[in-house]
Amino acid sequence: MTSSIKARSACRPLTAKAALMLASIMMMENKEEGDDTAQIVRALHGAISCPDWQAASEAWETATGPDDCLPWLRGSMNREQSNCALANLTEIALAAGEVSEESRALLYRIAEVLDPAPGLVDQAIFVIASKNNRDVLSPKSSDDPHRRFARHDRPSVYH
Repeated sequence: MTSSIKARSACRPLTAKAALMLASIMMMENKEEGDDTAQIVRALHGAISCPDWQAASEAWETATGPDDCLPWLRGSMNREQSNCALANLTEIALAAGEVSEESRALLYRIAEVLDPAPGLVDQAIFVIASKNNRDVLSPKSSDDPHRRFARHDRPSVYH
C-alpha cells in the first residue's frame, strides 16, 4: 500500500478543467444512490479519453476520499473559473431536487479551497434550485419556491 503522500507526488498537477472534473467526482461520490446525475456527468466531463479526465480519475483513485482531494484543487483555478466550477458542482448537488447536508458541507469545503466570489455557494443554491423548481409553474405552487432549499440555521441573504 502506498502512502497518500507518494500517490500525490506521482500525479501530475491538475489543470482547471481536470480540477473541475475531480471536484465533480467528489460530488458524485457524495450523492445518494439512484440520483440521476448521468446527464450532468456527460456535460461536465465529455469524453473520458481526454487527458484532463485521466488526470482527475488518477487523482481520485489515489485519494482515500474528498478530504484527500481538496489540496489538489487549491490554486488550480482563477476566480472566474472557481465561480463556474461551484455553479456546476451545485447543479450536481441539486440533481435529486434538494441539497443534502453532506453535499452542502462538501460544497462549502470545496469553496474554501477554490475561493470563489463571497457568498457564491448560497447564491448558486438559490438560483439553481429556483431554475430547477418546475413546481412554481403549477397552480399548486408555493409562494416561496426556494424555501425548501434555504439553510435553516443561517439568515437568508435573499430577503
